[in-house]
Amino acid sequence: MAKTTEALINAGENQTVEFKESLSSGRKKEAIETLVAFANGSGGSVLFGVTDDGQVVGANVGADTQEKLAELIRRRTYPSLPVEITVTSIEGAVVLRVDTPADRPPLIGVYCSSTENLNDTDVVDTANLSAFRRVGATNRRTNFMLLREPRRAEPDVVLRRGTGMTRGAQVPKSWGYVYSNAGDAWAFDVRIFAIHPTLKLSYVGPKDLEPNSDSDSAQLACSNPEEWDGTPVVLAAEYSDPNGLKWRSSLTLTPAGSEGYVSGARDRLIYEFPPMAHLTNRG
Repeated sequence: MAKTTEALINAGENQTVEFKESLSSGRKKEAIETLVAFANGSGGSVLFGVTDDGQVVGANVGADTQEKLAELIRRRTYPSLPVEITVTSIEGAVVLRVDTPADRPPLIGVYCSSTENLNDTDVVDTANLSAFRRVGATNRRTNFMLLREPRRAEPDVVLRRGTGMTRGAQVPKSWGYVYSNAGDAWAFDVRIFAIHPTLKLSYVGPKDLEPNSDSDSAQLACSNPEEWDGTPVVLAAEYSDPNGLKWRSSLTLTPAGSEGYVSGARDRLIYEFPPMAHLTNRG
């Protein structure tokens, strides 16, 4: 049975409860981050109109306050966070309570917050989102890829350094690489390119890769190897999955003169989410 608002106040702030003194814009922003952390963990409640030390001072709640707050939460979370908003009077002071359950949304697998309103029909750049988890009575910003549980069927384009390089003045003029899809879902529209502040490297793609595909090889040409400034090159692949998520796999390569390069860190992330309407239409 859910605890009463009075019981939550008496227990103080903790892993599943946070107080906000007012409904100011800054406090609402903090509250949304907290609700995201709650949903990504054990669920929880935010109480407006209560100070950090548990003093009930009351919140300024008007006729449409609940509706406006619900809409703000919907627009500032991805996917839209499931919440229940209630109002309680305690010794003549109004406390507005927002509850959210622990949840793992389908496809995305994690909840994030945004500092700007999200439109239902726009794709969402994950660089503009923030994920949070709850640690004691505080929120910790974290990489959303570390919070979400991988789905059974997702693409995984793996990049490895290859052979077939041609000598350049500072770095290879031709960069060999090997790629494959080690995941259990199709990788659509695979585009492979290199990221570097000074080197100009060619682009390869697009191409679809079936699940658990065999390795293939190709090369990226460098048109200005003499302008290498010593920084590593990031070899990257961007691709879509059948659910509309867009992924980026990368491999850091450190040039070792014109003889080759040394493989470094690998990374894989989702860089674009589908519109919220896409999630709603999937039911």
